[in-house]
Amino acid sequence: MLEALISQKEPSEASRKKTRSVLKGLWLAPRADLTPFADRGAELLAEVGASAVPALCWGMAISAYPFFGKVAEVTGRLTAIQGDCASAEIHRRMAETYGEPD
Repeated sequence: MLEALISQKEPSEASRKKTRSVLKGLWLAPRADLTPFADRGAELLAEVGASAVPALCWGMAISAYPFFGKVAEVTGRLTAIQGDCASAEIHRRMAETYGEPD
């Protein structure tokens, strides 16, 4: 099921390999504080089926990587306001929150 979704979305073998690696890290080896969250997600997947996979993976990614969640939030807000946004706008908003990298 998951392999079919990855193959459908990712064009190259390299990107499929990276996607599998990230997903394995999120679901098979989550941080100790996220283990109960991952377990609840797996239970939910059993109840609702494959249609929930993208949402569950987004939830795990946002929980494991708060910076990822903030990027998704900023992107969502900008696209809701403007309909589209450039990566430079996202970078600018993230720099306003977190500062410029050294």
